[in-house]
Formats: sequence, structure tokens, C-alpha cells
Amino acid sequence: MLERLHVRNFTVFEEADFKFSPGLNVVVGTNGTGKSHVLKLGYAVEMAFTESEIEKTRQYYGVTEAQRDSASEYIFVWLTNLLENILKSFSVETLKNLIRRNSSNDQADIRIESNKLKQPLLFKITYDDRRFGNLESDGEDALLSGNNSSVFPILIPAKEVLSVFPGLKSLNERYVLSFDKTYTDLLTALDLPSLREIPDDLKKIIIELENIMQGKILLDNGRFYLQPASGNRFEINLVAEGIRKFGVLAQLLANGSLTPETTLYWDEPEANLNPALLRQLAVLLVQLAAQGFQIILATHSLFLLKEFHILAQQEPQAKVRYFGLTAASSEAVRVTTTDNLELLPDIVALDAELEQSDRFQEGLDREDANSN
Repeated sequence: MLERLHVRNFTVFEEADFKFSPGLNVVVGTNGTGKSHVLKLGYAVEMAFTESEIEKTRQYYGVTEAQRDSASEYIFVWLTNLLENILKSFSVETLKNLIRRNSSNDQADIRIESNKLKQPLLFKITYDDRRFGNLESDGEDALLSGNNSSVFPILIPAKEVLSVFPGLKSLNERYVLSFDKTYTDLLTALDLPSLREIPDDLKKIIIELENIMQGKILLDNGRFYLQPASGNRFEINLVAEGIRKFGVLAQLLANGSLTPETTLYWDEPEANLNPALLRQLAVLLVQLAAQGFQIILATHSLFLLKEFHILAQQEPQAKVRYFGLTAASSEAVRVTTTDNLELLPDIVALDAELEQSDRFQEGLDREDANSN
């Protein structure tokens, strides 16, 4: 679980602090305020704690098992893995490209707090470094808890992936693609069969997802299908794109890629969903958070925010934390954190939607006046 990210001079942020709750976290703001950057950075940090990622880095850099047992070599491997994941998740040529543009400061600082760390970790990205940053900590021996994970974090992008799964996966296995690492990692997570045993609480959510989709997701010979309750299955690219989003969630829950030990990052889940489906999705996400899932999502949907607010009022255990990202012209992004949507400061995207509602009502009022 990711507890806290504090960044300075990173991408669009001059200085920003994100203290995440163990449940549902909602990052809201208009385009260009860094919502996706927060998700990608958190994802890359958590991916660095996975044993298989650390092992791949150890082998690549030729660090022996004996060397890995020493604190300094282990930290070298872990930090290198962390920085590689940041590089690939943002799909940039060098980490120095993540330093905030037009800044007088030539370095970026990132501070991490996690249940995988015995103490916070601070590292820097500087212009002097060709690819990587420098590590700073108060004590190397106390840095890592050794509690690395065998499960991967999950990041669901705004773009739907089930319909392009066969071609994209095969291409990725052979060629270097322009897709960032979050996409290719998601392909790996989706490409697993269903578990034999699924906990009852999760099974209920999967059944709810299948009711919404009016069928079950099937993975057969590298392709996804939707199998209705009766009749023949049909290819997933014939399914509405919004429904495919529910299919991704159902597949990840059914094959064990998404568990309470796994943080779910979701970028703009509202894309291609009508309000009725968006309302159902809000209920499912709140249910997952109540079961111990940490969820960090980015949105600029006022409808989705209102649904979370309603659910939080109805269910005491449905805790939601909001991070409002705002920025005036040519200024760095500011972050406001609150557990109450009503205390969230004005957000440009939300103001536009509210203003449209007012204009729509005024139009109806004029029509009524003219008809009378």
C-alpha cells in the first residue's frame, strides 16, 4: 500500500503532497494538472517493490545473490529498479525530462512513504544524471522492510485494451513499442486464467459485473470473448467500449491479479460510460474499498464525484479522500486534500459542468415562459 508521495519540482508540480488513504482516493482536476502523472508515479513506486521486478534488475546488472544480501547492494538494485519503472511508466528517454519545465531549480525531489519501507525514502533527479537520480536516506540498513510483494499493482488506462489485446500482446513480445509500461504490464495481468477458488465477497462483485455486462468474460486462445447466459459467445470488439471496462475489472478480479494486497490505479474510469453505468461503477469501487482495496483514480467527472459523495454519506465505512488539482495560467499546480467533497475548492472542469447545468435550466425556464 502506498501511504504518501511528496514531490518537488516534478512535471507540473512545484511542490505537492499526496497522503493516500487505505481505501478510495480520487484525484480530480482539469486536463494538464497532472492527474495521470500522480497515478503513474505511484504505480512505478509500487511496482519497484515486487520481487520479480527486483530479480530482473539484479540479473541485468549482474548483482550476485551474496551481494544482494548486503544492504548497500540491495538498495542499489531496488533503487535502479524504481528508477527504471518511473522511466518506462512515463515513457520518457531520460528522467531529467520529468523535472518541471521553466523552473529555476535543476532537480526534482520525490519522497516516498510505504508499508514496504521502514522509513521514508528521498531521491533526486538532476540534470547531471544521464538517466537516474541520487539516493538520500538516513540509514541504508533501516531503509527497506524486506516485505516485498509477489503481487503487482494494476493501472487501468483511459484507453480500453481488451479489444486490442491479441495484437498488442504479440507485438510487445517481439518489438519495442511506444506504449508505456503500464499498458504492457496490464496485458500480462489480463493474460491469466480464472482462479479455482475466489473469496465469496469478491465473487459477489464479479457476479454484479457479469450482470452489468449480461455475460461472462472468457479468454480463449489469446482472445477475449463475452459469453451471454444463453446463446453463442461473441468477440469482445463487438461489445460496447464502456462495457469492456467492466470486463477488464471482472477479469482482473477473477484471475487474482487484483486483490486487497494490490493497489488499483484507474485513469478516467468515466470514459465511454453513460451515467447509469457510471453510477454502478461507483458502487462497485466503494464496495471494493470497503473490502480493503486501496484505489487511486483520476477523474474530471462531476457525476462520478457526486456519486462517491452520496455513497460516503450513506455508508459510514465508505471513506473517500479527494485531491483537488488546480493551476492558474503559467503557475504550478496546487493540491488540496479533503475527505469531504463539499470542501473541495473550485475546479475548472467542475465549474464548467455546473455552469452548463445552469445554462440548461435557464433555457428550460425560457421555453416554459414562452409557452405560457
